[in-house]
Amino acid sequence: MTDNLPNSVTFVSCASTGNGVCGGSANSRTVSFSALPAGASETMTLVATVNCPTPNGAVINNSVTVTSSTHDPNAANNSAIATVTISNPPPTLTGCPKNQSVPATSSAGAVVTFPSPTVSDNCPGATVACSPSSGSTFPIGQTTVLCRGTDTSGYTASCSFKVTVRKPSPR
Repeated sequence: MTDNLPNSVTFVSCASTGNGVCGGSANSRTVSFSALPAGASETMTLVATVNCPTPNGAVINNSVTVTSSTHDPNAANNSAIATVTISNPPPTLTGCPKNQSVPATSSAGAVVTFPSPTVSDNCPGATVACSPSSGSTFPIGQTTVLCRGTDTSGYTASCSFKVTVRKPSPR
């Protein structure tokens, strides 16, 4: 049995019933049998993971073929194709800061710091950015801060909160 796995996946493991021996390297995998009686069947299981970033909804086709050094009277059943549609969800954000109200420290407003939300994703490398960023000078009045988490596929999740900078009280 020969299976050249698609580039969108990475080989993880191989198992076989009977006396099947897994072989090959990288995504080019084989399973060999020293003997397989006519009419017998064996089960071979290849496990692979989908590479990040594979787009949501992408279709992966995998084909496998079997060959034998012995004449096969039915060559029509020597290959199979499996098709899988990928589910790659967008990232999630947790810990979006709550609305804040701070006094102005100058006529320009106030420097406001806040913790960044946490981004989680099924693939490594997701980032989060807020605009305006923590540590910026916020003007007097109300400003909406938009935080956006972006994964390596370009999918996003967002949250927002308001920062209100109050005019200083007259003394």
